[in-house]
Amino acid sequence: HTISGIDTNPTKSNLYVNVKEDNKFNINFELINLQGQIINKGNFVGTTILQTSKLEAGIYFIKFTSQQKGIDIIKFVKQ
Repeated sequence: HTISGIDTNPTKSNLYVNVKEDNKFNINFELINLQGQIINKGNFVGTTILQTSKLEAGIYFIKFTSQQKGIDIIKFVKQ
């Protein structure tokens, strides 16, 4: 996978995660706060929408992993 970015960054309610290629593979994600705590985790195939409306305002990271392509980490801001 190649995460081409996230739309709506900064965000108030939803993040739209765009997968550039190889969108047929299962991608795992972990939503992590600045203290390193995992807030949410799950998986998806292709492009997805992550709900962020219940998060407090601040900076977060999303760690994407797949067996085929390794790890990507993207930072986003919740308003």
